[in-house]
Amino acid sequence: MLGRGLTQVTHIKLPLFSGQQHTLVRADSYTSSALSLSLLLVVASLNTFLVYSTLGVLLHNCC
Repeated sequence: MLGRGLTQVTHIKLPLFSGQQHTLVRADSYTSSALSLSLLLVVASLNTFLVYSTLGVLLHNCC
C-alpha cells in the first residue's frame, strides 16, 4: 500500500516538474530571440552610420 502511494506521488510530481522546465525553455528562447533582435538592430544602425559617414567624407572631398 505504501509503495503504491509513493508511485502515485512520483507520477504526479514528474509532469509538474516537466511543465516547469518547458516554461523555462520557452522563456529562455524568447530572451535569446529578443537579444538577437537587439544585436541585429545595433549592427544595422552602425552599418547605416558608417555608410552615411563614408558618403559624407567622399562628397566633402569631391566637391
